[in-house]
Amino acid sequence: MEEQMQQITVESERVAREHAEQAAAIAAERDAEAEVLARVIEIVRPALRAVCDRICGDKTKPRLLIVADHEQIDAYGRHGQVLDDSPRYGSYLCLDATGALVRVEIDGVSSRWAGRSHCRFTRAAITARGAMDEYKLGECVRRILDALRRDQRAEATKASRERTAKLAAILALL
Repeated sequence: MEEQMQQITVESERVAREHAEQAAAIAAERDAEAEVLARVIEIVRPALRAVCDRICGDKTKPRLLIVADHEQIDAYGRHGQVLDDSPRYGSYLCLDATGALVRVEIDGVSSRWAGRSHCRFTRAAITARGAMDEYKLGECVRRILDALRRDQRAEATKASRERTAKLAAILALL
């Protein structure tokens, strides 16, 4: 029995030491991830106004770019379609057009088919470090890159310039 007590003492000290070392390593890793995220935000800041969207079409709220989510939808129909009156809860990590990180909490019931939603969206500022405690850096960077890749304005710009030239020619004829 005495030998077992001694082993318990040794093992508990080892486990406690390893736990503290692991916690320190995870904290250092998250600090490094937060620095990377902050640098990515600085790099992408000039383009944010172009790639941020409205959440749920709400024109009264600032535009946001969703960079990570923990959304849960409780009821699914065939092929993963959300059923009417499905409970939704969770959170989104977003960037606003200024580069500030915003956590959007979702709670309520939504209906894609009936066109109504009873979801509450609560917004709160969050630091890059706080974001890395809850979300994955890889997902954030991937979603930012995807948003930048989706935004193809060269053709629209060319079409606008061509139309402007045509309108100037018409104006000269008048």
